[in-house]
Amino acid sequence: MLDLIDRTPDTDDSDSSFDGHDALIRAINNPGSRAFQAVLALAGWELRNNGAIRPDFAQVLDNVVRIPGRIGMKYQAILAERRVFLEAVGAGPHRPCGPSKR
Repeated sequence: MLDLIDRTPDTDDSDSSFDGHDALIRAINNPGSRAFQAVLALAGWELRNNGAIRPDFAQVLDNVVRIPGRIGMKYQAILAERRVFLEAVGAGPHRPCGPSKR
């Protein structure tokens, strides 16, 4: 999953502002961010259908929050927007995700 997420710094990676653009709008309009949103959507699907999320999800989150600069800020904007979901995941049961036995 982590291979889909862009961790390379922008060529203009600096501490400057986003020049008046909303950080969330910028965050969701690039391929790496869409891949990260897909990871979050998959985690939600796994939680709803299997009752748990695969352990790799925690590793993805750990790696994403450590990404510096503008790229990291984009992912942090997405995480902030999905805060309620992440809190629910953090409060839920923590059992391995696998095929359901029906």
